[in-house]
Amino acid sequence: MVHPPKGAPTGPRHDVPSDVESPSQPARRPSWVERLARLASLDRAHAVFGSDAHRHLLPAPAPEQALRSAEARLGVRLPEALRRHYAETADGGAGPGYGMLPVARLVGLRPDRPYPGVDALRALARAGTTSEDPDDPYFEVDARHVAGLVGFVDLGCGH
Repeated sequence: MVHPPKGAPTGPRHDVPSDVESPSQPARRPSWVERLARLASLDRAHAVFGSDAHRHLLPAPAPEQALRSAEARLGVRLPEALRRHYAETADGGAGPGYGMLPVARLVGLRPDRPYPGVDALRALARAGTTSEDPDDPYFEVDARHVAGLVGFVDLGCGH
């Protein structure tokens, strides 16, 4: 920790970013909402991939009825952290790629069934491929073989 010189002011410093420790205030990591606001101020032309779709904006939170409707349609309750995000922060909006989907557009890949695991899916993909590189980390599997997932992000190109 850095200590101020004798006689220096010891009140809060507004010239120090919130994620930098100051003598009077311990370091605080900015929330992701604060970071999103900062990114929006730096990317006014929406040059960051996908930002032209979500424009670094967050819509209002999803109403409880919208969450219940999505869960009924999917046949499962959303994971608590995701449900809380939709209920308390935003119904979609800014996020990875083209952003988070609103709850009305969540896509279920047989979410009521167990997820088979990435190794099983990779083996299935390799069995039906002629790839020359067995170490290639990228693979695709027909969606009918995937289970236990709820897609909540639009990554583009059908993903």
